[in-house]
Amino acid sequence: MAKGTALAQDQLSALADIVGPDRVLAGPEASEQYGRDWTRAHAPAPCAVVLPGSIG
Repeated sequence: MAKGTALAQDQLSALADIVGPDRVLAGPEASEQYGRDWTRAHAPAPCAVVLPGSIG
């Protein structure tokens, strides 16, 4: 399975500008918590995770 590609700092900053810095995870913490799907059969390697501000 292919590994994720690191995002440049300006890309991470752009995401943080849109949703807020507390909603953008990158690096090992993103992979450890969010680097799997519901089947547990696949182990994606996210380069970043953007969390929603609301779900409603």
